[in-house]
Amino acid sequence: MINATVRAFSRHVQEIPPITTASPAAQEKHAAMVDKWLASLPLLTDSRGTRPTDFQQLLNESLNSAMQLSAKGDDISAWLGLKRLASVTETAHPGRLAANQYAAAAFLSACLFIHQETDALLEKMRSHFCEQEHPIAAKYWFVKGLSLNLRHHWLDAIPCLQLSYEHVEKCSPREIKKWFPCDRHDDLLANRQLNLSDCWINLGWQTEGKERSECIKSARKHLARAATYHLNPVSSFLYQLNTIETEILEGNLEEAREHIQYLNQKQTVTSPRAARLRPGLFYMHARLSLQEQNTSAMITHLSQALAESSRFPDPMQELMVVDFSLSLMESASIERKRMEPFFEAMVVMLEAKDWYTGRDHSRSVAEFSLKLWQQWQSGSQSPEFLEDLYWAGYLHDVGKLRLSRSLLNKIAPLSEEEWELLRLHPGYAQSILDRFGFKQIAIWVGEHHQDACGTGYPGKLAASPVGMCIAVADYLEASTSANRKYRRPKTFTEAIHELKTNFHDRYPEKLLKSAEIVGKQSIHHDISGIFKT
Repeated sequence: MINATVRAFSRHVQEIPPITTASPAAQEKHAAMVDKWLASLPLLTDSRGTRPTDFQQLLNESLNSAMQLSAKGDDISAWLGLKRLASVTETAHPGRLAANQYAAAAFLSACLFIHQETDALLEKMRSHFCEQEHPIAAKYWFVKGLSLNLRHHWLDAIPCLQLSYEHVEKCSPREIKKWFPCDRHDDLLANRQLNLSDCWINLGWQTEGKERSECIKSARKHLARAATYHLNPVSSFLYQLNTIETEILEGNLEEAREHIQYLNQKQTVTSPRAARLRPGLFYMHARLSLQEQNTSAMITHLSQALAESSRFPDPMQELMVVDFSLSLMESASIERKRMEPFFEAMVVMLEAKDWYTGRDHSRSVAEFSLKLWQQWQSGSQSPEFLEDLYWAGYLHDVGKLRLSRSLLNKIAPLSEEEWELLRLHPGYAQSILDRFGFKQIAIWVGEHHQDACGTGYPGKLAASPVGMCIAVADYLEASTSANRKYRRPKTFTEAIHELKTNFHDRYPEKLLKSAEIVGKQSIHHDISGIFKT
């Protein structure tokens, strides 16, 4: 009976089509089958009286199915499923099995940069095992160390990753096979050493003189240990990237350049997982250019890293590339005019990632915001103000770069958990622009889902006039754009009627009237091509 259930479940997951931009029918089938998968998880593991060994077989199959779903591009549904599995397991079989499920859910949370959720899942996991249970302890300390590393808390991450390494060392071959079915012992040990070297390298960039030398020494020690293991393609690529960054950190720039050129020309990257790490190579080139004080080249290489990340979508790699790129740009202290190509590259990446919104959405919102403001306010504005308004409209959605592409493109109704994540993007955008000192633009961008009444998200304050202008432009462009997939665009007449009917008490009457006038002018003169009847 157990085997028959597992086989039926496996067939269902294998038949779920991957997320694709090509076919609305495939998207709808994917959404329907995922809903069925999520609903079946509690039923599959609701096995009162089932022997622990049979229950673990069901859990392993459920866990594998979540990983398959993530590989098909739907990491957000996989994350929801893993959390559901962990909760069910905690009720049915508290202890190691529950801890293992919480580890999987926490790991995917960390990969998706959902840090608060990672902490909550790790806390639940912690109550289900002891330190003598080496496989589970190894998972706990690894996920905790990974999450801290991604949050730039490197000093706190290092002892966690070291503990994970020590627990993996103590695991028997049988335990590795049982609790790490997709990994070899060497892979796990090498991975922990590479993560440790990464933390020391990042710490090195924060220090100078003797302290930096000590960080370099520690990084090289862990790289040397990693090299003693048989490295799989992913670990080998990570080893090369960490070695290059250590060379740059040491000031051996010519060595680093030759190493980058060698790795870039190497045509032996046959592993799809390793290929997804290639954006890191462009990031290293950008890091090298910054050390050579060639900021133009740095921006070019960061733009290439963002573009490459869109070619090989991987949730964790995408988010890391964005995070690293922002940190490098911030450290370079470049004036805004020279940063514009980088921001344009970010928007290109965003529109490649967020196909549900559609291409040219950002530029269309920026252009319509300018026209709408000039019609609404009708007074003269300084060129500097209008430039800031344009960039606020253009960059209003960059916070979505911190979200999973499967969340952004989901056509099924969102759960409350998913809505909570999506509502974070204006705040993310504001924090990104704040980092570069664009205070006023950041405030306006943070308001683009708010209104005059203090409703909307993420805050409860009334939006400024500029914030409301961008919000209305965003709504109308998103509603009417023919570039959006999987649903019929509204005509401008339909969109403005809906806006005036449903939101008349949330925005000034004159603003909505101005939107109607500008929209009709755009149709009549075909100025921007934004609105088509």
